[in-house]
Amino acid sequence: MRYTRPTRGAVRLDDMKFDVEPLRADVSAFTPDDWVAMKNGSAWGQIQVIKPDGEGGVEEHPRLAKSPGLRGLIESFPAKCLDVSLARLGPGGRVSAHRDISGGTPMGVARFHVPVVTSPEVEFFVSERKVTMAPGETWNLDTSYLHRVANEGDVWRVHVIMDFEMNEAIRSLLPKEDWVDQLHKVHFSIICFFKGLELMWRDPRAFLRRLISVIRLKFFGQSQMVFED
Repeated sequence: MRYTRPTRGAVRLDDMKFDVEPLRADVSAFTPDDWVAMKNGSAWGQIQVIKPDGEGGVEEHPRLAKSPGLRGLIESFPAKCLDVSLARLGPGGRVSAHRDISGGTPMGVARFHVPVVTSPEVEFFVSERKVTMAPGETWNLDTSYLHRVANEGDVWRVHVIMDFEMNEAIRSLLPKEDWVDQLHKVHFSIICFFKGLELMWRDPRAFLRRLISVIRLKFFGQSQMVFED
C-alpha cells in the first residue's frame, strides 16, 4: 500500500480511493432531524451511523441498511468496526484545536476519514500543518495529535469518519512506527495524566465518566467519537 504523510498524525492511503457519488446519495437520504449538533465548534454536527450498544456490540442507524455506498465503504477495511459517523461543518464553521482520546493510535484505534463533500476553502490542520483532503480519498488521522478545522467556503463539508480496531492488517496499510511515534505516545500519556488530574479536581463526576469511557475503549473496544479540548 502506497501512502503520503504530509505531517505526523495524517496519512493518505494512495491506493484506497472511493467513488463519492454513491456516498453522496446515501448521505442525502438522511433527514435534517438525524443530525446532532456538537458542542465543540460552530455549525458542527454529526450522525452516528454505527455506535457501541453498551454490551460489547454495536448499534446501527436504521438507514444504513439502505445505504449500499456507506456499507461498502465500511466493509472495505479489514478490521472490527467500532464506530462510524457522518460529520459536517457548515460555511463559516470551525472546530477549535483539540485532541480526541477515542481516535488515537495510543488507544488501539485506527480512525479513517473519507471526504464526501468538501472544497479548497476547507482548512484542516494537523500538528499545525495544513492537510488537504479531496473527495473520495482515504485518510488515517491519529487524533491524539492536535488538530483543528475551519470551513471558509460556501458549501457544507461532509466526511465519513470510521473507527476500527487496530490489527496487523490495518498496521500493514500505515507507516511503520519509529522513535518519533513512540515519543509522541509518551507525550500524549503525560497530557492525559495532567488533564485527568485537572478534571478530577474540577469535576469528579465528569472525570469518572471520562475514565469509564477510556476503560471501555482500551479494554473492551467500545469506541465513541468524543471530542477533547
